[in-house]
Amino acid sequence: MIEDFKNYLRYERNLSENTLDGYCRDINQFLSSITKPYSEVTPHDISDFIIGVRKQGCSAATSNRKLSAIKTYFKFLVKKGSLQNNPAILVEGAKQEKKLPRPVDVQDIDATVDKIDNLRDKLMIELLYCTGVRRSELVGIRVSDINHQGYILVFGKGNKERIVPLAPATMDMIAEWLHERRVDGNGDPMYLFPGKKKPQLCAWQVGEVIRKWRGNANITPHKLRHSFATDLLSNGADLRTIQEFMGHETIATTERYTAVTMEKKLQDYKKFHPRALS
Repeated sequence: MIEDFKNYLRYERNLSENTLDGYCRDINQFLSSITKPYSEVTPHDISDFIIGVRKQGCSAATSNRKLSAIKTYFKFLVKKGSLQNNPAILVEGAKQEKKLPRPVDVQDIDATVDKIDNLRDKLMIELLYCTGVRRSELVGIRVSDINHQGYILVFGKGNKERIVPLAPATMDMIAEWLHERRVDGNGDPMYLFPGKKKPQLCAWQVGEVIRKWRGNANITPHKLRHSFATDLLSNGADLRTIQEFMGHETIATTERYTAVTMEKKLQDYKKFHPRALS
């Protein structure tokens, strides 16, 4: 049944491999936590599961993602004719506090990159900051998506594609990484970051790489994406351009970064202007 669900996500919902892998992990976690067949699952069972993962320390965003996977799974079962009603439809998710994104200081990014002695890991962090791609998009980059004139083709949410420029130093690092693989006898992979058992790395492995190298720096894949946008905006880039680079559906999402840069300007004013210091 899970394999049928996976095919439904892949071919009817057109979700990326990373997203459908995450959905299936969430469903397997839920099903292994209950002692009854899916046909007997009640809204109370689902609520108990969500409350349980919250008590284990999962954030509201993570528990809501798991609930979304469960709702999608039971919707699939109803559509397939295996169930008459979706028991998850009335289960409400946790309220998420909308926080302003906090960018990472470029000095912390540089210090982290400089201490990495693994070219693959160095390139991963460099690409996250220099292109603003999501971690799922990063592991989805194919070698054929890289244009040697200095840009990459990125496939984002809903498989929508966008073009993002690459800095010359990043292009050089990509060339060096591909050369290193050839020298090691691995040839040219389909994906820029191939996995050991799969054609590409999993998105969660990107977080593992950053945790390995960041030390005390508050760096995550998501914060590097935020830093890409705020640094562009702080240096005068147009909001529409940033929207296209980030793959935002609406300009309203991109406009959040305006508040972040204004907050930083106010902090600098209070810290450095003589009148503010008095």
